Formats: sequence, structure tokens, C-alpha cells
Amino acid sequence: MLKIPLELSLTTDVCSKPSASVSLLSLTAHGIIKDFIGIKIILICSSLQGRHTSDINYDNFKMMLREWNIQDEQLHCFVRYDGSDMVRAMRLADIPDVSCTHYVFVLRLKPLK
Repeated sequence: MLKIPLELSLTTDVCSKPSASVSLLSLTAHGIIKDFIGIKIILICSSLQGRHTSDINYDNFKMMLREWNIQDEQLHCFVRYDGSDMVRAMRLADIPDVSCTHYVFVLRLKPLK
């Protein structure tokens, strides 16, 4: 199994395709291993059926972290999109998190095209 650094920053996103009735939940780990080598690992990308509410996202995060044996004390920060479902899921999980600035800019600037 892959050696996971002691402290991690994680990114997560839910991509939805309404016409295909499918959503994908991804989890990516970022960290530094010995000799200050940066790593980026796609830990999981799973399909979600139905709605992805904050409660469902919370359950999925906890399951994904357990699956990779990532302890709460290893989490430096979770970078997530700005949706209220994701914000509340992080609050439920008591995980330190920040909104992805790039995602916010894309959403805000898209209507200006």
C-alpha cells in the first residue's frame, strides 16, 4: 500500500452530469514526503446515485478517509468547492476546510461571457 505522509491537504469535488443521471465524488491527497518531495495522489473517484446532500457527502468523506486509514490528526486542510452541501459536510465532519478560490472565480465570471 502507498505510504501516506503524516500531514495531508485533501481536495474534493462533486461533478454532476444531469443528462446522464450520474455524479462523481473525488478525493485527492497532497503532501510532502521525505526530502521535501511533493506528492499528489488520486485516492478515490466514486459514483454517487441520487442527490449528494451534506449528510451523504459527510458519510462518503468518513468512509473514504477510513478506507485509506487517514486519521483526523493527519488532516491539515480540506479544499472544497463552495456549495452549501460541501460546506455543511465539512462542518459535520469537524474537518478544517477552505473554499477553492479558482472554483469561486469560475462560477462568478462564467455569467459575464
